[in-house]
Amino acid sequence: MEEHGLSMEEHGLSMEEHGLSMEEHGLSMEEHGLSMEEHGLSMEEHGLSIEEHGLSMEEHGLSMEEHGLSMEEHGLSMEEHGLSMEEHGLSMEKHGLSMEEHGLSMEEHGLSMEEHGLSMEEHGLSMEEHGLSMEEHGLSMEEHGLSMEEHGLSMEEHGLSMEEHGLLMEEHGLEEHGL
Repeated sequence: MEEHGLSMEEHGLSMEEHGLSMEEHGLSMEEHGLSMEEHGLSMEEHGLSIEEHGLSMEEHGLSMEEHGLSMEEHGLSMEEHGLSMEEHGLSMEKHGLSMEEHGLSMEEHGLSMEEHGLSMEEHGLSMEEHGLSMEEHGLSMEEHGLSMEEHGLSMEEHGLSMEEHGLLMEEHGLEEHGL
């Protein structure tokens, strides 16, 4: 009976030892559970950080998209400005051609005036030549007039001589008739 009692006591100690071992294992499991819980919280924190980064990237993407649209709008504005400048350039080119055409017209007019001036100068010389010819003709006529005047005087002198001769003949005729 005593042996049985010792056997039972030994079995009890063995059971107690097993209970302590189980308790130790339970504590170990509890510690592992806490460690896992801590790891879970750490992962959850990491997930939130990733989510926050994702939102930040999404916000950055929207900002870039907005910037892209702004650049596109600026590009269209520049294109419109370029077309306006091109139109202005064509207008200036057209004006330049118009001015060049006007310049050629003025040059042509100047040559026409120069030609007219030479024609007038030529006419003036012709008139001067005609004037000299008329002056020469006038002198010739004056000379002819003097010659005619001289001839007239000669004729007048001849007439007086004839008149004198007539009187002499008359006087001679009266003498012949004894008058």
